[in-house]
Amino acid sequence: ALPALPSDNRESEAAAAVSFLAVVVGSLLLRLFDPENGAANGALFTVTLGFVVDNFGSLILTAGKAGVKDGMAGAAAAAAKETAAGAMDAVRGRDDDGPSATQLVAAGLNRLFTRDVTRECQCEAASFTVAYLLGIPVFSLTPNALEAIKLTRDAEVGVTYQTANGVSKLLVWLLAAVAIESNNHRQLIVSDPRQASALLKLLRKSAGEDEAGNTAEDDELRLRLALSQAQDLLQKYPDALEQLSQRMESGAGTVGNCVAILEKPVR
Repeated sequence: ALPALPSDNRESEAAAAVSFLAVVVGSLLLRLFDPENGAANGALFTVTLGFVVDNFGSLILTAGKAGVKDGMAGAAAAAAKETAAGAMDAVRGRDDDGPSATQLVAAGLNRLFTRDVTRECQCEAASFTVAYLLGIPVFSLTPNALEAIKLTRDAEVGVTYQTANGVSKLLVWLLAAVAIESNNHRQLIVSDPRQASALLKLLRKSAGEDEAGNTAEDDELRLRLALSQAQDLLQKYPDALEQLSQRMESGAGTVGNCVAILEKPVR
């Protein structure tokens, strides 16, 4: 089965985190400069109440229903069961109705304040490796849709990347960093899965002959297939990928010595 495309809510996460910080910082400043003003306490109470309702609303509702139906013993048992289930969902980051407001805030704060050089270098190494293996004549460490679309219009190699096979290679390249980051982390911070879908949209707008028969409904299947191919390529050379990532993290990586690392296992 093809892997599912990782979800990416970076705009919502960032907006939630900024809003949360604005309320908290604003409340603290108001309390500092005007301690007699009850608005600060009210704002902090609202944030706390929102957190409780967002995370334990279903628990409260379940306990209330159980209390009416089965008495306090039933309420306690139902509450304990709901708490355990909610805790497991929170740990796993799963929510059938999508991420909760608290999950969005936590993810947004993580996105705003996390800087992981090792993680960045792993993503860059993945993009470099896939570009080398697929023969893509661009060694961008953070490829995007604009760089990919330029290849389809290049005077020398444009014809190659205007074909269905060429576009598939570009999609695999754009999703290489997504493949390795989603394999190691639950949240995508460095890689951006939107770049691959943006390429397909740009190609469709340009009305290229090879894209004329493809529709937006086909995009998900093509992207999932490209993600699967990127995963397969990276899994074939784990040692070289690790060496390449470490070389980049050390700051001593050049195009020449990075290619030399990849040439050994490929040969």
